[in-house]
Amino acid sequence: MAAVRPGDASATHAYLLAKLRLQREGTGSGEAGLDAVRGLAEQLHTECPGILTGTPLAGPEEAPDRVDSELSKEIADDALNADETLNRLPDTRFYATVKRLRWSNRKLTRLLHDLALESVRLSEIPAPDICADIRYWVASGYSGLSAGTIRVVHEDDVANSTATIEVEPKEKEGLFDSEEVVRHRLRRYENRSDRRLDVRAFPFKKLIGNPKFEAALATYFRAVEQVFSSLGKSGLELPIS
Repeated sequence: MAAVRPGDASATHAYLLAKLRLQREGTGSGEAGLDAVRGLAEQLHTECPGILTGTPLAGPEEAPDRVDSELSKEIADDALNADETLNRLPDTRFYATVKRLRWSNRKLTRLLHDLALESVRLSEIPAPDICADIRYWVASGYSGLSAGTIRVVHEDDVANSTATIEVEPKEKEGLFDSEEVVRHRLRRYENRSDRRLDVRAFPFKKLIGNPKFEAALATYFRAVEQVFSSLGKSGLELPIS
């Protein structure tokens, strides 16, 4: 640890504290996030109940060459990320902190800045008018997409490409999740006290297998499935990655 530069250690400590604050303020795994998904299902059940019944809608990752796969992606993304707007302020605060931090490793600095900015950009994408976009697709004879669908899919793709994770030399295989990559690359700059912060700031892997967490996750995805059921579809494979 003596080889760690003071500036790297202080930046890492500040990052971990900001990450903990983001977890406290975020709503994705809490009741507010679940209520947002359920609210979307109720809204669609009121505005266009069963509109997809009998239609040939493809799964969001099932057939990328099909025009309707983009419509399916729009619905799935809106269902999975119904709480994004609730996270906008915490994400913005987190980015405001992270963008001021610097590490001696410039690639790490840029990655952490870009990942924080990516979350902000995703939270700023306006929610689509799903019912109107489906009606357009149906009226086109299942062959066309509305301007709304094209816009939201494009904006989502652009936002998701803000940060690029490149594999580093000697980095172990399987580090594909951004949280895991960040944790792995920050550990070399942590002091002993920050190792305890690290565990709290990156809890997801520790939660896998925890019965309460698994039950909460199952409840969340049942709510996501209800979004499709409100539209008259069920059993579609969701793009969870």
